[in-house]
Amino acid sequence: MPDFRDATAREVMHSPASTIRPTASLREAVRRMYDDLSCLVVDMDDPSLGYGILTRKDVLALLANPGSSLDGLTVADAMTHPMVTLQPNYCIGTCIQLMRMVGVRRAAVVEGTELLGLVSFTDIFRVAVESGGYLQPLEAAAFE
Repeated sequence: MPDFRDATAREVMHSPASTIRPTASLREAVRRMYDDLSCLVVDMDDPSLGYGILTRKDVLALLANPGSSLDGLTVADAMTHPMVTLQPNYCIGTCIQLMRMVGVRRAAVVEGTELLGLVSFTDIFRVAVESGGYLQPLEAAAFE
């Protein structure tokens, strides 16, 4: 890839995105996120409602309240809805601008009502480094 800015959301996204239902217990969601998931896409069961997202930040904001716990709470109690979505053919420059404008670090890539994957700033950064775009690829020897 000569210039990472020529890449599309479809080429940069990671797929499949990990999903959860809004009625799932928040405790279950936290268990799933604990090891290495920074977020879960919430499948709202009704395509007209789009998607939601549950991030570690959402969970921590809820737990920061005195006396709060995960007991009896569902994903719907902590998630952000609606989730920002991108078309798969959006160029990376457009993805970056939209995500920065709205103030999110990740967005769903959706075609019609189908969830194709997730694009994060981490994904975009990785592609920029690997493509030799603005940043030169890092070599392991540089860290020894």
